[in-house]
Amino acid sequence: MKVNSLVGILLIIYTVSLAWPQTEKWNIAVVNLEGNGVSVEELKGLSNRLRSELFQTSTFTVIERYQMDDILKEQKFQLSGCTSQECVVEVGQLLGVRFIVAGSIDRVGEIYSTDIRMVNVETGKIEKNVIADCDNCGLEDVMKVTLHNAARKLAGLEADRNLSPKNTGVGNSGHGDLFIQSKPSGALIYFDDVLQEGKTTPVTLLRMPAGNHEVKVIKDGLLGIKRLFIQNKGLVKVDLPLQKGSGDLKLFSKPVGAEVYLDGVKMGNAPVFLQKLSIGNHRITCKKEGYLSLTKKINIDIGKTESEHCTLEEGTLFHFQAQENEYKNRLQVSVSLGTTQLGITPFTTRLPLGSHRFTASLADYNSQEQTIETKNNKSMDVHFELKHSDAYYKRLEQEQLRKDALKKQRALQLKKTKRIAHLTAKIATGAMAVIGAGLSYYYYTHSQDEVRAANNYKNQYDNAYSDFDTYQALYTQKKKDSEESQYRSLLFLGATGGMGLLCGVTFVF
Repeated sequence: MKVNSLVGILLIIYTVSLAWPQTEKWNIAVVNLEGNGVSVEELKGLSNRLRSELFQTSTFTVIERYQMDDILKEQKFQLSGCTSQECVVEVGQLLGVRFIVAGSIDRVGEIYSTDIRMVNVETGKIEKNVIADCDNCGLEDVMKVTLHNAARKLAGLEADRNLSPKNTGVGNSGHGDLFIQSKPSGALIYFDDVLQEGKTTPVTLLRMPAGNHEVKVIKDGLLGIKRLFIQNKGLVKVDLPLQKGSGDLKLFSKPVGAEVYLDGVKMGNAPVFLQKLSIGNHRITCKKEGYLSLTKKINIDIGKTESEHCTLEEGTLFHFQAQENEYKNRLQVSVSLGTTQLGITPFTTRLPLGSHRFTASLADYNSQEQTIETKNNKSMDVHFELKHSDAYYKRLEQEQLRKDALKKQRALQLKKTKRIAHLTAKIATGAMAVIGAGLSYYYYTHSQDEVRAANNYKNQYDNAYSDFDTYQALYTQKKKDSEESQYRSLLFLGATGGMGLLCGVTFVF
């Protein structure tokens, strides 16, 4: 039971996955329509309209006519006279598309009969076939209605019920009036993309052609659009609230499939249809491996669809590096092509095919030039080895001479400083020796005076018996004083000599 339930769930998932709409866009090409009773030029215009209608469905990536011609020309394939299904399939294979659309528009009396088929290039079978007859109508009906609905059916969409050949205004005659107002008022009025000169909202347009039309009002970057039907002798009132305006952009590339960037943001691969872009200036960049990038400035006008083509030029990818010739150290050098600086090594850039003369330059090095010729878009490595210039070595020599002179000057200054220090040491030593000698002499003479005084007291002691104790005390004291004076004399003499010797040794060494 559990197994049966699991199988049932898997079957439901599989069925839903098949029924779920595909988000992948199919590559498709349209060969020019054939026909009877319709001119070649008209068939070309109708074929271009069919391409645009298929593109508008957002289901297909449509190959432009000029791109088809370029590819088939390279393959030396003649498209004229290719009407059979086998030939159409071969064209699709050469173009590398999944589906190819062909068909015819024939006029018989007042009837236009359209037969459009979409062929699977891989299987060669017709995937879808749309046949429609337009009775009592003109080519404008075929273009606006029949081809519009045919493209929607090929894309798996329902036909537009708001459009039908009987009310396009081509097969019917007559006029009606149209009252237009907007919020805010004072907006310019476009009727089927034709500016109504001198008229702004609110206004009544008299005797406008009966049929399906598009009204557009614009003011200060705000936009209002409405599709409407005017009946013969009728009055249509339209109230259009204005909103922030936008525009669309169809962008194609040669070769097909270039990456498209809008203001630095990737938008897909060309051909691509960008809708509701803000009005004003934008920057478009197209990139493809093996080709030079192309950047364009475009202006998006309010309510309009612009068309741009990026024709990319084949180029070679160059990888630039540089090093020193002597020590093989990597260098950051400036590489120029003529007067244009390409970058600072190491860097990579793509340049057109042909002959290029590159110049590598860096301060203190000799510039180096290389001429390289490329014939394909394969990448190439460009390596520079730079040598120091003669001016660099001369400057090094001058710097060394300056350093030597400065070193010699410092040595002379140091010698002079030492000489002054030696002289100062000698003077200080001599002065201290003189001071020490003076002090020694002072204390020596003072000690002699004390000795003489002691001897005098001794003599008095010997002669004065009556005053023995007094003279004995005086003698003892003076003898002690003379011994202390002698000791001080010797102490200062030794200290002076030692200090002189110490100062002399310090200043000399």
